[in-house]
Amino acid sequence: HFKHVGVWKLNAKDWGVAQDRWRVFIWAAEVPLQPPVPTHGPGTGQAYVTVKEALPGLLSEGYEAIMSFQGGATSRELANPSPTVTGRRNLYAVREPGLTYRGAGSIPRPFRLLTPDETQVLQAFPGTFDFLGNLSDRQLQIGNAVPPPLAAAVVTMVTLGLKPRRHTPTEL
Repeated sequence: HFKHVGVWKLNAKDWGVAQDRWRVFIWAAEVPLQPPVPTHGPGTGQAYVTVKEALPGLLSEGYEAIMSFQGGATSRELANPSPTVTGRRNLYAVREPGLTYRGAGSIPRPFRLLTPDETQVLQAFPGTFDFLGNLSDRQLQIGNAVPPPLAAAVVTMVTLGLKPRRHTPTEL
């Protein structure tokens, strides 16, 4: 029914989210839609938001890096956006940047899991937003969500592409 169909592959860090998080949006519309314009990163005048800026408490606790344990990973300094938050508790604060995890028995120490509240901040949800349920439920909701700044950018562009149309009562 639509004349135009498209795909946008967008990274949340380009909209001020302190996280390297790629998401694909498939759209269909009567008119061609333009992808949202990034607000952060090269050429925007705004640097990417870092873990250090989003979670300054990690530095005060003595942590210097963040690591995602998904089949092996290398820690990333807090001066960068975070790896992707997932529905599983996969992000750890680590004390020594550059440590590498390759499997059971080689886990770098000391480290600690990020809390759901911390992953909520990395997803750019306001602190007033409540996720409900037990620890696993909350992490699943946070990890499966599209970060609000990215969602807002996509919705804005889709809304701009809508054609106003009067509906008859039988169409509603």
